[in-house]
Amino acid sequence: MKSLRAELDRRRLLRYLGNAALALPFSRVLMEQQLFGATPAKRALFFYFPDGIIKERWHPTATGSKFDFQPMTAPLQAVRDDVILVKNVNYATEGSHEGGAAYILSGVRNHSGGVSIDTYLGEKFKSNVVLPVVRLGVGANFQTGSHISYFAPGSASPIEDNPAKAFYNIFGGASSSTDPLTKSKLLAAEMSILDLCMDDIKGLQTQLGSVEKQKLDVHLESLRELERRVQSAASGPIAGSCTKQVDMRGLTFPQPDYNYPQAPHKNEHFGVIGDIMTDLAVQVLACGVSNVLYFQWSHPVSPTAFNFPGGTDQARGHHDMSHYGDLNGSGAQDFIKAQAWYMGCLAKLLGRLKAIKEGDQTLLYNTAAMALTEIADSNMHDFKNVGLILAGQAGGAWTTGRSLDGQAASHNQVLVSILQAMGLPDTTFGDPTLGSGPLAGLRA
Repeated sequence: MKSLRAELDRRRLLRYLGNAALALPFSRVLMEQQLFGATPAKRALFFYFPDGIIKERWHPTATGSKFDFQPMTAPLQAVRDDVILVKNVNYATEGSHEGGAAYILSGVRNHSGGVSIDTYLGEKFKSNVVLPVVRLGVGANFQTGSHISYFAPGSASPIEDNPAKAFYNIFGGASSSTDPLTKSKLLAAEMSILDLCMDDIKGLQTQLGSVEKQKLDVHLESLRELERRVQSAASGPIAGSCTKQVDMRGLTFPQPDYNYPQAPHKNEHFGVIGDIMTDLAVQVLACGVSNVLYFQWSHPVSPTAFNFPGGTDQARGHHDMSHYGDLNGSGAQDFIKAQAWYMGCLAKLLGRLKAIKEGDQTLLYNTAAMALTEIADSNMHDFKNVGLILAGQAGGAWTTGRSLDGQAASHNQVLVSILQAMGLPDTTFGDPTLGSGPLAGLRA
């Protein structure tokens, strides 16, 4: 049978669809990179969760492949073979949640941050993608004065925590129109992004054989379902699943929203918005929209109560829970449940990435992921032996399925390890006096 490469090469496809962001998912679905003799792109994923850990309930007692999960990390058992639980790594900062937040992605010890690693990698790997970095949040902009991602010293990166606006920002380029009315209709739930580019899609379908057309149809339906889910959350009561099937609609909460808190920041929406943002995160990396993704759950000193649908039925604010008091008391149990919930969200995201095939490997295999929080033990306000998860094999650069002793390494070395796993030669990141070289032992 005539090869797909001969039938429709990348350049013809991208030219046919113009500058549509949707061209990238089509090119990835229809023309797996191996058909062009290329190595799959590496991706970097940063997953932030707030307010620290309880060290005795987080770190394994053993290192190596026979490690044990503690109660806070137990949900990661589902992706055991794809994670590295790192202990004995220290943050080179001190004092407060805010100071830790400014440091953890920048490697700079001050409250103004520095160029963060997501920004740096976005610039290094922005070729052939729509966006250098995609930053998604869940309640990330509600009642916060501290930041984690920076595009310049003292300048925090914008985090989008409205799923409708995030969807538009990611896939809204499907229309070549810059007409403000068109954009307004997309954001006001009066027009579907997919329907807006349907003429281009139909034209593409005529160029494909039956097998490739079937692949395209399946991919379109998955994007359509994502539109429906976001629209359902935007236009009606948010529940754990989509109950309102909406076609040809945009993806936003009512605009303008003058209420306080605005709809995306309401505590009762936290879980379902997290689910939608997880779907979007998977689409971003799978569709080649960006090679770098930052996912932020709430923010330091988080006010989130976990009595939202799908939560842990706890009405106490998260930061208050993090000051748990007695290690064996009820306060500690509450905090354990909350942090385990976040690790369940991480496991879900990693599992979704692993389910996506890229040649004879997976999207997760080609990803260097790091999950982290801004402080070690919030109860003690210290920055030693922090809670840190690495995941994915970074295209073969890391050996996963184990616990690793960092031997009192600086977190700056972990940041260097990510840069080198992505194929960069850097030996320092951030303040070079705070640690150089990679973390030892990531390739067993």
